[in-house]
Amino acid sequence: MTLALGIDIAKKSFDAVLLDPTGKSIGYWHQPRTIDGLQELRDQLEALNVDFEQLHIGMEATGSLWKLVAVTCQSWNATCSVINPWVIHSFGQVKMAHHKNDKLDAALIARYVKMYEPRAWVAADATLSDLVELTRRVDDIKRLRTQEKCRLASEPSARVAESINTIIDCLQQEHDTLIAAIQELVAKDEQVSKTIERLTTIPGVAFWSACAILAELGDVDRFDNAKSVTSYAGLVAREFQSGTSVHKKSSLTIYGNRTLRKLLYFPAMAAIRRNQDFREFYDRLRGKGKSFKTALVACMNKLLRLFYAIAKGDSVFEANHQNKRAAASTI
Repeated sequence: MTLALGIDIAKKSFDAVLLDPTGKSIGYWHQPRTIDGLQELRDQLEALNVDFEQLHIGMEATGSLWKLVAVTCQSWNATCSVINPWVIHSFGQVKMAHHKNDKLDAALIARYVKMYEPRAWVAADATLSDLVELTRRVDDIKRLRTQEKCRLASEPSARVAESINTIIDCLQQEHDTLIAAIQELVAKDEQVSKTIERLTTIPGVAFWSACAILAELGDVDRFDNAKSVTSYAGLVAREFQSGTSVHKKSSLTIYGNRTLRKLLYFPAMAAIRRNQDFREFYDRLRGKGKSFKTALVACMNKLLRLFYAIAKGDSVFEANHQNKRAAASTI
């Protein structure tokens, strides 16, 4: 029977709690978040005669601190799951957890793993892993550059303006360097390069958008269907209704990948302007009384589904694909 190990990760250390098949705690460890600390954890588990093939390890996706732990634990031939922290938080509320500390958090993660057996984590492709960090760094540089430009627009003194312009020039130089690094990274991976080339056939999707969106999605094969992709991005409506008195207006869910949603905004706007199918779809929703935001989110949803289909297959975007499909169905 499966053992469950919950790991609560901090910046310099981690706490681990082991549950037996009945859910009883049979071990607790506090170790530094290092290779040596993880090796010590493994030694302690081996001392308890733990069969690693029957061990399911769970941890929260806390920033990037979890990566070292996940990669190391996966090398033990154990099942390793990386869980959304909000899921563990909600699970704690269901269990009415009144106290919080690292040991209790590790135990809570272990109980969640024991009860729900979450999907095993699969390490991302090395190129996509590097790509997501580079694209996010470029986004940080853009935000810093915008902040400096806003400061410059406030008409500061000459000396301060000179300082701001120096920072803007440095940020622009670093931006260009990172973009060159992204281009070089993509060029070295034939599969990723071909995928991005196909994605740029979608109206409104340029090289940068294709790289950033693909990086955020990661391995598209991990998604079962297009619906799971849009759910991952948080491009689904949130309904709030109870009985006859509570019926709030549907809104966009607060869950999902915010970065991915942000990346889809401008490509969706461009697709509405440049592609007839998207324009007709947008106009049809607006004609039904839908707000600008609702219609735009629907276009973002449609664009992401299209993005997923092209990234998963070997096809390119066809402007009249829907019309061709409709025509074929009438033959």
